Amino acid sequence: YCPEETKSLKFMNVLKEKGFVENFEIQSDKKDGSGLWLSLSAKYFAEEGSIEGVIVNITEKRKFEEEIIKATKLESLGILAGGIAHDFNNSLTVILGNATLAKGYLTRDDETFTLLTEIEKGAKQARDLTFPPSPIRISMNSSLLSPINSASFASTCIFS
Repeated sequence: YCPEETKSLKFMNVLKEKGFVENFEIQSDKKDGSGLWLSLSAKYFAEEGSIEGVIVNITEKRKFEEEIIKATKLESLGILAGGIAHDFNNSLTVILGNATLAKGYLTRDDETFTLLTEIEKGAKQARDLTFPPSPIRISMNSSLLSPINSASFASTCIFS
């Protein structure tokens, strides 16, 4: 049984037109229902009406390629998130710095001093969202979170 019947027909048409086909990938199913990827290479002998070829199971190769694509997408997402976190942290630095500077012109009993202190507190909490005190690592193979060394994490992000 082959769910890609149109692809099978295409294989046969190309084989008859060109006389050969190399590395034609097709998906099929095993009797147990699990997927199977095959690479077909064949030569067509028109005079005899026969086909000679090789079928290679490339299921593991395809799974590996899919894992590479997932890892690449995850890496891209990490880079995007890192850029957003960096820009967000830059904005927080401006807010925190200006709130701290403004407090320098006021006395502690001034109502504005209290409001600026709340701004500082909120900015520090927001900063901790992007750079938590104990960084965490999320494994692609596990839903468990585990602490990591900040310096190690930074060097991996920067130099990988």
